[in-house]
Amino acid sequence: MVPSVVMTDEYIIQLDPLQEDSLRFIHIESKNTFVLTGAEAFDMLSLMYRHQGELRAIRTGSPFI
Repeated sequence: MVPSVVMTDEYIIQLDPLQEDSLRFIHIESKNTFVLTGAEAFDMLSLMYRHQGELRAIRTGSPFI
């Protein structure tokens, strides 16, 4: 299964293939990665949406998009 991917100006965000309810955030410039689960992941996406504007969907299928 290919994970759903979303991109902002700073991050690539993908569903973690190993943990269904987790999102992996990859900082584009530094390649630093962190994983958030459940409500924390949703809160982070909401925060990014408010601060960076519309998220650009590359592939959908995620309940977060």
